[in-house]
Amino acid sequence: MTQTRMINDWLIERKGNALSPYQFTCLSTIIKKMYSDFELQGISPDALDTMAYKTIMQRLQMEETAQAVRPDIGSSPTRSILGTITGSLSGIPKPGFLSKM
Repeated sequence: MTQTRMINDWLIERKGNALSPYQFTCLSTIIKKMYSDFELQGISPDALDTMAYKTIMQRLQMEETAQAVRPDIGSSPTRSILGTITGSLSGIPKPGFLSKM
C-alpha cells in the first residue's frame, strides 16, 4: 500500500497547514476509491485498516470539521451560521398554523 503511505507522509509534512477545500475533496475521493478498489479485489478489511490509513482518515475527519465551521471568504460569519441553520431546518414541515404565513 505504497499510495497510502505516500499520502500519509504528504499529510504529515503539512501537519501545521490546513487543506484547501479542493485538496480535501481530492484526497477524500482518492482514499475512498482506493479502499473500495482493494476491497473489490478481495483484500480483507484487516489488511486495509493499516495505521497509515487510520491516520489519514483521522486527518480527513479533522479537516472536514474545520471546513464546516470555517466561514466562507467574502461572507459574514453571521450570515453563514444563519444560512446553515435555516437550510437545515427548511426540510422540516411547518405545523398547520404556520403554513398559512
